Amino acid sequence: MKNNIFPHLNTTYDVVGIGMGPFNLSLAALLDEMNNVHALFLEKKKYFSWHNNMLLDNAMLQVHYLKDLVTLIDPTNKFSFLSYLASEKRMCQFLNRKTNSISRNEFNQYYQWVASNVKNVKFEENVKKIIYHDRKFSILSENSIFSAKNIVIGTGTSPHIPPCFLDALSDTIMHNSEYMNKKPHIDFSKKTVMVIGGGQSGAEIIHDILSSNHQLSKLIWISRRSHFRPLEDDCFSNEFYTASYVNYFMNLPKKSKEKNLIEQKFTSDGITQQLSDHIYNKIYEMKFINKLRTQFTLLIRHSPKQIKKMRNKYEIDILNLDTNDDFIETADIVILATGYEYRLPSFIYGLFPDIKNVREFEFNRDFSIQWEHHPHNKIFIQNGSKHQFGVSDSNLSLLPWRNAIIINSLLNKQVYDVDIDQPIVSNAYSSYEKNNVFNKIHSTQREIYV
Repeated sequence: MKNNIFPHLNTTYDVVGIGMGPFNLSLAALLDEMNNVHALFLEKKKYFSWHNNMLLDNAMLQVHYLKDLVTLIDPTNKFSFLSYLASEKRMCQFLNRKTNSISRNEFNQYYQWVASNVKNVKFEENVKKIIYHDRKFSILSENSIFSAKNIVIGTGTSPHIPPCFLDALSDTIMHNSEYMNKKPHIDFSKKTVMVIGGGQSGAEIIHDILSSNHQLSKLIWISRRSHFRPLEDDCFSNEFYTASYVNYFMNLPKKSKEKNLIEQKFTSDGITQQLSDHIYNKIYEMKFINKLRTQFTLLIRHSPKQIKKMRNKYEIDILNLDTNDDFIETADIVILATGYEYRLPSFIYGLFPDIKNVREFEFNRDFSIQWEHHPHNKIFIQNGSKHQFGVSDSNLSLLPWRNAIIINSLLNKQVYDVDIDQPIVSNAYSSYEKNNVFNKIHSTQREIYV
């Protein structure tokens, strides 16, 4: 008997993706022309958006544009970045720029083009609960109910707010993810602005403020780091963002994984040299050449301890991490460029009421989690398992490769060849050639659980 109230219950999808950021958008693009996979993707927003509030005018993409949604695994796919350029009739002009750098705005437009052309996405579907019964998932959104054999969670990361600021957020104390929305409503003139966070996002905010000619009274930039560390973007560092290195990393003991993640942090979290140099030169020009009245205070190895509101200003207690001394800085506007963190979506707790953190899950090599009903019904988690798969897990570099592995696992056969690179640093990855399991994941159940 058909269900006329919730028509989607008449169909059990092979896979439902929840969340539509770049990770699941890549999966949707690869699945789009596969008639043997019945897939659906649900997104709570009205349309696709990728960090819209941080698409500043001069924000540049930090990966090569060929590391798009599909090219790494399927170069002829119609949803490649080059296909997008061709569809927009601007391939020649793009190549005439004589640079491999592109803006995040342009890449976001590419993402939006893909999202508007894949046929298996439903927007404005806010998933509230998931129930498992009789070898299938019932996915309850605010509008409907969907049924699936497998699910892929791609709900992304959330802004990290330092504890001392949790109760202080306002129109003038914000995470950088709100900066673009609130900026037009803030009067920066003759104000003291404090930016907390010494990574790329903090640098982009600083750059935007310096470029806006706000005539600030004072600009304060605070970082816990030993200096405003540059992005490690050399060729050898980029070897960490290869399929072979992920395989190597997965075989490491837990302590070695943690040590490697610390050592490799600035291959993704540093400031691009071009941006760093531009900020330094801009401050030099404003301070020494133009002799503007704006004061600059750049503090490394410092961290906020406490904040107190005093009329229209804020007093921030700042701790020197080297001497353990503290002092007070006063600011009118505080912008927290303090990063993002993965939080399990609330709908997962119906399946795992005792799980509080994604690190409590054991992951299989196909990016699914181990649970009692695997492998008949798999739960894949995107962008939440850096501790298991390495520094590239939250990066855009390997999106299509990761999703090719997921597709191979869903179909229990090799649809895509995921043996895609020959590492230069072969001594470190020698286990790769002997033990490349990713192309074998589908072959036996034992290998899935290794």
